[in-house]
Amino acid sequence: MKPKRTKGQSIVEFALILPILLIILVMLVDMARLVSARVALSNAAREGARHAALFPNDLNTIRSRVLLEYNNSGRAVTGVELTADQITVSFPHGTDQPGHPVQVTIRCRFPLFFGSWFPLGMVDADGTMLVQSTAEMIIL
Repeated sequence: MKPKRTKGQSIVEFALILPILLIILVMLVDMARLVSARVALSNAAREGARHAALFPNDLNTIRSRVLLEYNNSGRAVTGVELTADQITVSFPHGTDQPGHPVQVTIRCRFPLFFGSWFPLGMVDADGTMLVQSTAEMIIL
């Protein structure tokens, strides 16, 4: 009886599984970028809310503080360009008096490398995902 030849079996198996592993790796990198963007936006919203708690009527400076915090922390990593019109400052109780909350919300579209591979309910048709971050603080 001759022994079976299995010399190239592992190479064939590796060649079959490699594309699947690469797809999983690229999707993991995309999700890591998304988490990084979410953290950067969260920090920026918190910084804006912190400034809004002290100066609730200075909307331009609040937006500037949000943009400055975001641009110094995460834009290079995430690839999301944040603009002032994506930042909303609101007063949930309808007043900007001390003791009432102020809320800073950032909403932007996050471009995924392989957005077309995700389910359509999770991403838009153009391969972007909505990322939103809100921070609320009490006006001093």
